[in-house]
Amino acid sequence: MNKTNQSKIDKILEYILLRRPDEFLLVPDTNGYYSFKEVLKAISEKKDLSWITKGKIISCINLGQSPLIELGEPGLIKAVKSDKIPFPQKTESLPGEIYTCIRKKAWPHVYEKGLNYKNKKIICFSSKEKALIKGRRIDPEPVLLHVSTKIALSKGIGFEKFMEDIFLAEKLEPEMFKGPSTEKTIQKLKKKKTVKKESFNPPGSFSVNPENVFPELKPMTKDSWKRNKKKLRRQKKNLWPDEIQ
Repeated sequence: MNKTNQSKIDKILEYILLRRPDEFLLVPDTNGYYSFKEVLKAISEKKDLSWITKGKIISCINLGQSPLIELGEPGLIKAVKSDKIPFPQKTESLPGEIYTCIRKKAWPHVYEKGLNYKNKKIICFSSKEKALIKGRRIDPEPVLLHVSTKIALSKGIGFEKFMEDIFLAEKLEPEMFKGPSTEKTIQKLKKKKTVKKESFNPPGSFSVNPENVFPELKPMTKDSWKRNKKKLRRQKKNLWPDEIQ
């Protein structure tokens, strides 16, 4: 990799991790680290950045040629200038409704039990479109949840705001959000499980068993050897004397 590309990668990552992580729908953890996997997915969504790969980023960092970016524990990445990393701030100024996405498989459970991640906060957006973009990073067909901030606040749920239109919550109870019909979602999941891949044979094709075409290829067993010996004896009885070998 030439120095020009190295410099470009540094500047782009600095922009993503320090200046506008919200533009890429990213939120840092309490130590300023981001999920490397999430960062790569966000980059891949931008056509003009598709040339930046995981290998190029790692090679820049490992060769000591990236003074702005560092890798933490496996799967984490952060900007070196940690004092400039933006962090979420507590807020009570919220839109009436915000949005988040979950995996389709999780929806029946979330509908009954609510949403609560053990090691991270729930990331919500003021825009449906952004919530869906974020959701498609975990599921091709995510379930969009409409979250009522009024109900959540009345139940004592606190929110944090990150930059312009990202909001974080510790948990969400079932009465605080609504989504699609759970019955339809369950039916779709059942259909996917029951649909099996059917073997496809082109028209006019058929399977051939070599043992049927060439009997001599069929493995011999003790019983088959005995049967063949008896068969030969019977055949010899039916032969003329001069045909017997």
